[in-house]
Amino acid sequence: MTGMTLAKATKEDFRIMWSISRQSQNLQWAGDRTRARRCKMVIVGRLDQLGTGGFMRIVMGCEMMIRECCDPAVDHYALKPVLGAAPELLAALQLLYDTGADNPLFDYARSRASKAIVNTTGSPT
Repeated sequence: MTGMTLAKATKEDFRIMWSISRQSQNLQWAGDRTRARRCKMVIVGRLDQLGTGGFMRIVMGCEMMIRECCDPAVDHYALKPVLGAAPELLAALQLLYDTGADNPLFDYARSRASKAIVNTTGSPT
C-alpha cells in the first residue's frame, strides 16, 4: 500500500491562518467601507503570505486527522474508540509483561495485542 506524505503545518502557517481568521471577524464588524477594504487587503496579503503550501498543510492535515483519528459516529472532535482505549490497553499489556513470560496468559495476550494492532493499523509494527 502506498500513501502520500504531507508535511506538518508549521507554527508560522498557523500564526498566519489565525491572523486571517481575526481579519475575517473584523470584516464582519467593519462599520465603514474603508475599514472593510483594509480588512480584505490584509486577508488577501496573509493568504498570499501563507501560500498554497501552508494552506494545504493546514487543511489537508486537519482532514486527514479527522478521517484517521476521529470517531465518525459523533459530530464533534472525539477519538475513535480504539484510539481512546489505547492508553488503557498499553497499561494492561505493560502489567502483563511485568508479570513475566511464565504467566499462562502472557502468550495469549501478546498474540491478541498483535492482532489488534494489525487490524487497527494494517501493519505489524
